[in-house]
Amino acid sequence: MTIKHSEKTLATTDLGLAAALRVFGIPMLRLDAQDDRRIAFIFTDDEAIEAAARYWAGQLSVDALAYFNALKTLKNQIYSLRV
Repeated sequence: MTIKHSEKTLATTDLGLAAALRVFGIPMLRLDAQDDRRIAFIFTDDEAIEAAARYWAGQLSVDALAYFNALKTLKNQIYSLRV
């Protein structure tokens, strides 16, 4: 898992975290292909740092179906980059 933070964005390569942030309502700005094996998910940083900390502490609750759908959507976005 990689998390990088700048003044305006949060970048992570963790698919589970990215899906949770999407469901939590954090806007994703873009995907960034780091290399052939890693994709970074870039989010706006308004609430992303706090939500990510809650995710890793096991304190971020999201709807299970929405989380599953967010995972599918993110995977589709990854695969569309590879084509």
